[in-house]
Amino acid sequence: MSQVMSELFEREPEQWGLRGDPWVWAAMRTRLGSTCVPPGTGAVQRLLLDTFAEVVGVDLSVDPLPDELQLVHRDEPIRRGESSGFVDALRWQRRLIPLLVSRAGTCRGAGGPEGDGGADGKSAPADPIREQHVGVFEDAWRELAAQCHDTVAPAATYQAWLAHFTMDHLTPLHVLRDVDFDPRHLLPGAARHFRPVGNLKVDMLTLRRPIVRVPRRAFPGAPDLPDGPGNPRSGLARLADFSVISELRVTGTQMSRLGYAEVVGDFQKLSVILDAAEGAYPDQPLPAAYVGIFVNVTKPVFSFDLLRRRLREAHVRPDLQLAAFDLPTGEVSFDPVG
Repeated sequence: MSQVMSELFEREPEQWGLRGDPWVWAAMRTRLGSTCVPPGTGAVQRLLLDTFAEVVGVDLSVDPLPDELQLVHRDEPIRRGESSGFVDALRWQRRLIPLLVSRAGTCRGAGGPEGDGGADGKSAPADPIREQHVGVFEDAWRELAAQCHDTVAPAATYQAWLAHFTMDHLTPLHVLRDVDFDPRHLLPGAARHFRPVGNLKVDMLTLRRPIVRVPRRAFPGAPDLPDGPGNPRSGLARLADFSVISELRVTGTQMSRLGYAEVVGDFQKLSVILDAAEGAYPDQPLPAAYVGIFVNVTKPVFSFDLLRRRLREAHVRPDLQLAAFDLPTGEVSFDPVG
């Protein structure tokens, strides 16, 4: 049986942005009704954007969304006996439309209708923005290897270079550095696993949209981004704004040499962050997560085989990615840990 669009709307978000958002959700669900989910996530996204435009009168395909269109007043009564209200169009662009698109991709991946492909017959990604930015990150990593392989500099310099190469493919406003998710405000289940990690500051993050409203410590988020009862400030909800998060380690810098425990700690840190976000917000998209190892010296030898054994012993998330550059072989690689 074909999946219909209204099924994507069955589970409402736990929290709404503004008063008009639930009305838009219900209006879109009613309007789409028994329309079959089209093949390809690009087609699903286009249908949702067109329907939103019909209901609200805002074209969410415009990026960045102009300031005057981010909050839109609707004159229709939200519920019987209530007055009109505002719609958070920016939230729909950044979160709710990607959430609905991801549900279509997830249903197909779990055994729903086939044909989730583009015009060339290839499978379309369930999260097209994330897949695009994954390609950007990996291209930036290749450029780092090509241009900086024969350098020795402080670790922060390599992080800045990688951010620069990423910005070249996107915009400066897509890339953030040193965002701290702060363990003091994690939920208790995540806090137990935090202790061996040390800190939850992430080296580089790529935003899905070039709209920057993130302090250095992400946990003091906006009032409409709470992380559950009794825990309103951990910043886990902010992960839905990011497409890629990454840590970078360099084997030879001006300051130190790299130890395996440091690298394993970075994988544990990203695991803790993603596990906590996945548990608190199962319907929100997670970013791709990379730990990059840049081997720019031949001695001391850094063994990727030994690192992989230690990662298996540490039981980190299998979907984390190892981005590697190995100077002795000149190879660049990207491999999942699992």
